[in-house]
Parts: sequence; structure tokens; C-alpha cells
Amino acid sequence: MADQQAKDTKEEQKNEKVSVPLLKQSTLFLTRVPSEIKSQIVSSKPASKQRRISSAGEEDSSEIEEIKCALASIQLSIQKIVTKDDIREIVRSVVADFKEDLKKELQEELTVSIKEEILKDIKSEIQEELKSQKEQYTEDVAKIRKQLTDKVDGLMMDNDTNMENVSKLKKQISKLETKLKTVNELANTAVSMANFNQQYSQKNNIKILNWPERQGQKLKEFCTIVAQRTGITLDVREILAIHRIPSSDKQHPRPVIVKFNTAEARKSVITKRETLKDDFIMLDHITSMNAQLLRTLKAENKQHLVDSAWYFNGHIFVLDRSGHRHRIDVMDNIDQILRA
Repeated sequence: MADQQAKDTKEEQKNEKVSVPLLKQSTLFLTRVPSEIKSQIVSSKPASKQRRISSAGEEDSSEIEEIKCALASIQLSIQKIVTKDDIREIVRSVVADFKEDLKKELQEELTVSIKEEILKDIKSEIQEELKSQKEQYTEDVAKIRKQLTDKVDGLMMDNDTNMENVSKLKKQISKLETKLKTVNELANTAVSMANFNQQYSQKNNIKILNWPERQGQKLKEFCTIVAQRTGITLDVREILAIHRIPSSDKQHPRPVIVKFNTAEARKSVITKRETLKDDFIMLDHITSMNAQLLRTLKAENKQHLVDSAWYFNGHIFVLDRSGHRHRIDVMDNIDQILRA
């Protein structure tokens, strides 16, 4: 009896040793089993424990049932596990997405890399070109600077020479101005003297205007007309010359110049000009310069300075607005004389 109990005890221990790994394995499977089946398995464990207490055979049968139940749950779980084709499809999709993402990343990295390389090459080329141009410009600037320096030196030398020449020319100009002033004074004096001499040579002349011309006319008829109108007897020998002079006025007869032998004979006739005005007009025979001087003095722009102007005995006289009389020569400064 004692031997039998010892044998039963050993069997129990052996079964317990065998059931421990099985339980561990079932427990491991149960971690992967759905919660509904796991709850059923867990709920059945207390009953199996009670049966195990009653007898060893019942314990073995309960363990077998538990293993079957675990296997059933495992089968259900396996049915819900993804199949190999699904895994392949998932892997393919993941790999495709990975390839696409990798392709995009590679393209972006490649684009950035290419851009950086291109920019680096362009930058390098630009730097080389700028360096080359800088060197060329430096050489050109050096050449131009040298040329300018040479030119400036040449200009400085020319300037010094020109300054010397200018100094000489200034001295010459000063001398020439002095000479020119002297020449102008002499010229003015010569013109004034020439006009005076011409006027002096014409002091015994009378200029006749508006004496009608006719063919075969003898100008010495002048003596007869004077005698008839004034009663003055003129000897033909008292007239040195009588003739007409050219005129640009084609609307009137050409003027006549009568040159008397003496100033007394001329004076005796010229004083009767009012008596002879119906036949012709008699005037003093003045030079063209004196005539121009008279026109200038009688011009409108001189009316504020000149009261009257006239010719007498070879000279031009003027009466200013202050009542002062002046003798004016053709080379005089009229404004300076009248404003003095």
C-alpha cells in the first residue's frame, strides 16, 4: 500500500512536470488568441484545477481539453492572420512607396547636388572671367595711365613753351596796341585833315539842285538867270567851273556844282538863294563826311542832346539843349562832347 502511494506520487510529479511546459506553451499561444476565446479559456481553468485535485486521471484529461481548446483558439487566430499573398502585396506596396519616396529624395538630392555643382562651376567661371578681365583692365589702365602721364608731361612742356610765347605775344600786343593807338590817332587826324582840305577846296563852291536839264543846255546861262532874278552882274570869268555831277536819284535832275573864283563872288550869289528858289535850290557844297555828320546830329536819337546843327565856313556847329555852341569834327565823339 505504501509502495502504491509512492508510485502514484511519482506519477503525479511526472505529470506535473510534463504539464508545466504544456501550460507555458498554451499560455504563450493564449497571448495571441482573441480576447473572447482567451476569456473562455481562462474561465475554464478553475474547474480543471478542481478536477485535478480529485484525481490524476481527471487532471490529464482536463489538460488535454485545455490543449485542444488552445489549439482551436490558435486555429481561429491563424484564420485572422494576414496571408502570404497579402504580405507580399503589402511588402510590394511598401517597397513601391519606399522606392517612390527614395526616388523623390534622390531626385531632390541630385537636383540640389547638380545645382550646387552648376553654381559652383558658374561661380568658378565667373571668378576666372572676372579675374582675367581685372588683369586685362589693370593692364589697360596702366597703359592708359602711362599714355596720359606722357601726354600730360608733353602738355606741361608745351604749356611752358606756350606761356613763354604768350608772354612774348603780350609784349608784342602791348607794343602793337600802342602803335595802333598812335596809328588811329594819326588816321583820325589824317581823315580830319583830308576832310578839312576837301572842304576848304570846296569853300567857294555852290551846289545847285532841281535845275531842269535840257539837251544843248549851256550851264553858263546860270549867270544870266542870276542877273535877271537878283540884279547881280556876274562876269563869266568869276566862275572857274560849272558842271553836273553823277547822282543815284533818277527822279530829279543831276546836281550842278558852280566853282567861283573868289569867296566874295560866291557870297554875293548864295545870299540870294531865297530869290532864286523858284528856279533852283542853292546849297553849300559840303563834303560827304560833313553831310553825314549833319545827318547824324539831326537824327532822332540825338534830339535829346542837340537843339540845332548847321554848316558854316567849312565847319559843322551844334547847339546843345543847354544853349552851348560846339564845333564838331567828323572824328569827334559826339556824345562825349555834348554830355560834358
